[in-house]
Order: sequence, then structure tokens, then C-alpha cells
Amino acid sequence: MKTNNERRMPKNIVYLLLLAIQIFGTMIFIWQQIPEFNQLLLNPGEQLPKDFYSELIIFGILCMMQILFWYRVLHVPIPFRRPNILLSHFFYF
Repeated sequence: MKTNNERRMPKNIVYLLLLAIQIFGTMIFIWQQIPEFNQLLLNPGEQLPKDFYSELIIFGILCMMQILFWYRVLHVPIPFRRPNILLSHFFYF
């Protein structure tokens, strides 16, 4: 019989899953905004048409990304903590 700890997903899988969902949300956000940026480049100075549906999707994606980020930071430890000489050279913290 499995205990409660054996049924739960390992922390590194949870961390990677939450990170993947955040990256997917970022890709959707960029994909959603590319046509609007293209329209700004082609017609500078013109007001973009109001699109409530697009703004609602953007707001939902940004809220989801923030919730997942803070859950991951506060509740899921980083599973890959190994010293890296190359990264330590570039990012001196």
C-alpha cells in the first residue's frame, strides 16, 4: 500500500510542469500580440481598434502566469541546484 508521500508527484516534476505552463503562457501572449505590433509598425500614430476579447485573454494569461510563478517560488524548491562555473562567471551573485 502506498503512503501519502509516495502518491505525490516529485518536486522536480512539479517545478518543471509549472515552468512549462508559464513558458506556454508567454508564448500565447507573444503570439496574441504580434498582429497588434505589426499594425503599429505599418500604421504609426493610428489608434488600434478596441478588442475586449483580446484584452480579456491577455489579462487571464498574465494572471495565470503570476499565480504559477509565485506558487512555484513559494512552495516548490528548485530541484537543480548544482554549482556551475560558467554561469557563476557570467552572473556573479
